[in-house]
Amino acid sequence: MEITKIKFDKNLTTVWYTKSDGTTTTESKVSCEEPRDPAFTKEADKLLPHMIEILELPSTWQYDDLTVTGVEFQHGDIGIGCAVNFYKKFPKFKSPLNINTPYVVAVLHSKELEHTLHRLQEHAAAFISGKREQADLFSKIEMTVIHGE
Repeated sequence: MEITKIKFDKNLTTVWYTKSDGTTTTESKVSCEEPRDPAFTKEADKLLPHMIEILELPSTWQYDDLTVTGVEFQHGDIGIGCAVNFYKKFPKFKSPLNINTPYVVAVLHSKELEHTLHRLQEHAAAFISGKREQADLFSKIEMTVIHGE
């Protein structure tokens, strides 16, 4: 299984992934409105210092004002890479500033970023397997799995 995309909305988490049996590759997604494991969100937030540095954004930006809303992964010959979507809230405005990074090859930036991406994918795989904020939610939730999207 290869995680290709993660999207965090306020009450909805969606993870896209592909599976291959050698001849056929199937793309699927899992969406759930139950609260996600807080460690999943914290791992995504660990991308923010890297993105601020890469984009040369002000170092004075507070991480509490930044929220990751999505990560797209690409797996290439030199390793894993990503594009990150996040926003910054400003007290003077009702709408946040949305930021979409260009594609970043992790190993060309730092081993720490590469490690964070791998840990984030582990959390996404656990999410697909049913891990949420609480231990056992399968009896209490409706989970949507859509194949071929």
